[in-house]
Amino acid sequence: MAGRFASIADLIRSVRQGTLVSDARLFGELGDFTIDDGPDVAAALWRARAVRPEDMVVLDFTARGLRRQGDKLIRSEAGQPGVLIVTHQPQSIADGAYLDTTGQPEYSADTKLSGRETIPPSVPPVNPPVIPPGTENYTTPVPLRAAGPSRLAFTMPASEESLPLTLDALLDACRRWPLALDGAARPDGGTLTILEQWATVSTGLDFTLRGAREALAGALPPRLIAGLDAAAGRIASEQVASVRAKRPFVRRSLDAATTREVTALVSGTGEAVENTRAAATLYLNLASGARSATEFARAGIALEEATLLAPGLVALLQKPHEPSKYRTAIEMPWRLIGSPLADAGFTHATQPVTHGNRTELWHTRMGERSPTRGGVRIDERATSKFRYLWSPDYPAPSLGPTFSLDGKDRQMIVKLTAGYDEKNAIGGADFKPRAVNARRVMLSALGGQLEADRRWTTRPPGVDMMAWTHKLSQGRDSFVRVEYAGFLFPFGHAATLVKISERKFEWRGGAAAKDRVAVLRQRFFLIIREKSRTYPDGAPQPEQGRTMPFARVDVMLDVTPDLAQPGKAADQALVAGFYNADILKRMAFWPAPLSNPSVVFNFPLVGVDDAGNRVSFAMPLMFVSEVVNIAGKIEQVRSHYNGAPRLARRTADTRGALIRFAPARSGATDVDMPTNAIVFESELPSTGVPPGQSTTLQQQPIVKSATIRLAGAERLTGQAIIPEVEFDPVYIAHGFGEANKGELFLKLTTPKVLGFGASGTGSDAVGGVAAPSLNPSKLSAAHGVMSGLSDFTDGLFKPVDFFPDAKLLGFFSLKDILKPVVALGPESPQLTSTDFPAVAPKPAGVETIFRLGQQLPNSSIPALITNADGAKSRLDLTSVMRVYAGAVPPEQSVEGIITNFKINLAGCIIIHFDRLRFLKKSGAKPDVDVDLNPDTGVTFGGPLEFMNRLKDFIPANGFSDPPDLQVTPQGITAGYSLGLPNVQVGVLSLSNITLGAAFSLPFTGGAPTARFNFAERHNTFNLTVSLLGGGGFFAIVVGADGIKEIEAQLDFGAQVAIDLGVASGSVYIKAGFYFHYALSPERIEFEGFVELGGRLSVLGLISVSLTFHLSLAYEAIEDGTKSDGTPAKRSRLFGQATLVVEIEILFFSASVKVKVEKTFVGSDADPSFAQLIDRDAWTDYCSAYA
Repeated sequence: MAGRFASIADLIRSVRQGTLVSDARLFGELGDFTIDDGPDVAAALWRARAVRPEDMVVLDFTARGLRRQGDKLIRSEAGQPGVLIVTHQPQSIADGAYLDTTGQPEYSADTKLSGRETIPPSVPPVNPPVIPPGTENYTTPVPLRAAGPSRLAFTMPASEESLPLTLDALLDACRRWPLALDGAARPDGGTLTILEQWATVSTGLDFTLRGAREALAGALPPRLIAGLDAAAGRIASEQVASVRAKRPFVRRSLDAATTREVTALVSGTGEAVENTRAAATLYLNLASGARSATEFARAGIALEEATLLAPGLVALLQKPHEPSKYRTAIEMPWRLIGSPLADAGFTHATQPVTHGNRTELWHTRMGERSPTRGGVRIDERATSKFRYLWSPDYPAPSLGPTFSLDGKDRQMIVKLTAGYDEKNAIGGADFKPRAVNARRVMLSALGGQLEADRRWTTRPPGVDMMAWTHKLSQGRDSFVRVEYAGFLFPFGHAATLVKISERKFEWRGGAAAKDRVAVLRQRFFLIIREKSRTYPDGAPQPEQGRTMPFARVDVMLDVTPDLAQPGKAADQALVAGFYNADILKRMAFWPAPLSNPSVVFNFPLVGVDDAGNRVSFAMPLMFVSEVVNIAGKIEQVRSHYNGAPRLARRTADTRGALIRFAPARSGATDVDMPTNAIVFESELPSTGVPPGQSTTLQQQPIVKSATIRLAGAERLTGQAIIPEVEFDPVYIAHGFGEANKGELFLKLTTPKVLGFGASGTGSDAVGGVAAPSLNPSKLSAAHGVMSGLSDFTDGLFKPVDFFPDAKLLGFFSLKDILKPVVALGPESPQLTSTDFPAVAPKPAGVETIFRLGQQLPNSSIPALITNADGAKSRLDLTSVMRVYAGAVPPEQSVEGIITNFKINLAGCIIIHFDRLRFLKKSGAKPDVDVDLNPDTGVTFGGPLEFMNRLKDFIPANGFSDPPDLQVTPQGITAGYSLGLPNVQVGVLSLSNITLGAAFSLPFTGGAPTARFNFAERHNTFNLTVSLLGGGGFFAIVVGADGIKEIEAQLDFGAQVAIDLGVASGSVYIKAGFYFHYALSPERIEFEGFVELGGRLSVLGLISVSLTFHLSLAYEAIEDGTKSDGTPAKRSRLFGQATLVVEIEILFFSASVKVKVEKTFVGSDADPSFAQLIDRDAWTDYCSAYA
């Protein structure tokens, strides 16, 4: 049917022409058509036009069911209804609406109008917004669209049989007679009696039936029509009986009954018979509907109940349709065809109304109609109901210029006020259309006046309009407000998009006082209907809400500023394919302020976590309409929101606020993280997206990642540690429990090196004995910063994960020393922060503790021997930082202890420590205790084994609070120096003997070293045997990774002196060598020398001295690097000769020094590649392979 006939009139014409082909379900679908009474029957119509220039009356009268008899109208058939149709001029004009970028002008109305004979000139406002020509933001001429004619239809009361054919009488009838309304112009439920409800349906069907009877008179014989009337009665009785028994009389039942009756009345074959059967089926549908309405009214069955149980009864009236041309239909505003309800009426003057020399514009006004003694009363002050039954945009919304209402708006208004066939968008129950409230409804030749408004709490599918206000006067819109229900994406706060079109006076550039225009300006803004939105754990939160740290998000805004046109900018809308005639850009877009439309609007928000921490941040949000909040569409919005181009919009600057990322369990710490930024994403609800619309946004916000500060580690290390983190997959899937024994909840997405000390790799922050260089990868609620991967999740701490580069004593890797332990056990590392209360006189604050205590296993490192001599070794690291509120300075206590271990320094020196302890407190010098084993504290080996006889002189506690303690930012050096008595054996004398030892513990990550010396370079020992003598020194520096430095000197010689009284003199000769080796930078020095000298003195008045020094030296020095990165070295062999002569005479002295140096062999550095091979040789070489 839908593809063959546009209306019942077309079907009737087909019947008349004999071209209709039967269709078994043809007439069960009449609800899909526009109801029409068929072609006019000239004999049944009377037409006339009334024009009265005095008050501008322009009306067209048409009578249906009435005929002219002389100077009056009488009923065409006695006892049959008659209708007077009054057609008015177009009542509304739509003109283009333009985005309001001018602001609201401030001006005062002229109140001195009393006695004025002329309209006062326009008065421009003070400082009006001047709009230069060419920048008006609107085009001229402005797009205009005029409505079609409107009509009021009135039914002749049963008490009247005729109507005089005078204008006064016709206008008076329009005040007294009840309106003839379409069957869909029903009141909202419960406002009328059952009889009144059915009256509108029965009247509408009766008129349609009469039109069909007249149109089919030539196709159906009178006997068949009589039989169909009887069949209609039987079908009506079946429907009433079915409804009384609460048994639905569905469309199939109606079709079956109709087919049964038509088959019994029309038999035979052939095209003529099929056409007759089709016409009979049409007539029977109409006749049974009209008869059923009458029977239901008699039986006292409410219209809604009958509609529910017998849906076929009102098939013609359920779906929105254009009213019959013999029914009331007012097009106001443009393309919206409405109708008042049965309790409405119109009143007006029948004669021109003149005041002085002014005559009122004739107009008719709608009000509430009520009977009075001898007539009716129209109360214009009462609010009436108005139902919009049809719009050309109902089947498919039109596109075109921007008006106050768009095609989608008009379609929605029809569905909301006359969509009896609709279901509720939420729940699926039958939708109950609600008429709008109408006030000041007037019709005139210059256009109508209307004030309409309505708010709908329930809506059918595809409709997001929740409120509508429309004011127009003289046919032109003055104020239109439309509210659309939706949500703020992704947090889900209910919000309303408001579109206001308001006519404003504007003064254009030039002669401002004369060049005034009234432009329909349009603006958009959002109202936040739901200020707070909660996110409880469990469904529908994804992953039980573990990825959403906020329990509530508040929008700290009631109304946004005016917004730019929704979705106009490409980056503020989804892809073009998302939108269509039903999904407009305003239904899913990024709001942007009108003041700066190129930048999206930042909504002020406050997130509240489970701990009650309030976090303020601002970020852009999308507005998503209820219409888009359905399966298939909301997923596309989610995909758009989560896309990489929107990363900046999804990032919230939380400015270091404290946020709880996981539940705070007993014993859990560090789940509250100082957070610099959060990246949000949208995720599907765990319950899935149900079909249809919903009262809540069918998406849930989650935190994809965050940039946090490891506050505890920062307090200990002095570094800014700001990693990017995500929720750990194991925590997302299982939370805390057996599957996550390590209570991990965050993982770092980018590697961070967690060093200690000012250098970033030092050890002073954790006790000096260790230089941790941690690579944290995860955060544990029970243990703080962790480096463990999957093993820690299973409850096993592996040092190789937590300390991949951490050093013990600056050299030994902790991952090779510590043993795997149970993650939640006492021997696993912990970095935790807890609050502590105020204790006078200090305020409350936060205490951060890094703690590691473990009994060490046997070391596999040759240079480190643990559990020495069978005793157990243990490592304890503790760093406590207490940060107080207010201006109280923080306090730090740092301690590191390692017991019972040996360090084998390249096999040359073995140091046996009973305990090595480092303690540092705020405001105090570091305290270093080095306790050596009293029996085997220092043992020499290899080439230094000869010194074992001297080690007995070194006390075991020589490094515990030693006399020589140097503390620098680079580390601590504890030294001890011991002087021994001279040794005299006959002619042999050994004097100036000193022994020294020093232990260096660097803070900057270097290996610990030990230095032992016999005498010093600046204070050599002396050895004499009779006339011969000599001296020297020896020093060695040994680290855990080998010998670092050796320095030694040995010299010998003879001296002879003579004193003759008046003169004295001496002469000496000395020879020796000096050797120095250093590892970093590499340096080797070796020097052999001979020195001669003498001195002569005469009477103490004159003295002469002479010194001659001759040396031959070799040095090799590492100096910089080559272009390939390898060390560059320079070396040389050189000799020096120095002669010094000094003369003293009384008070005068002079000296002469002559120095000569000769280099025999030397080079600045190793030759480079370019120095070894010249360009020509290299070119020949390369050409050989060409």
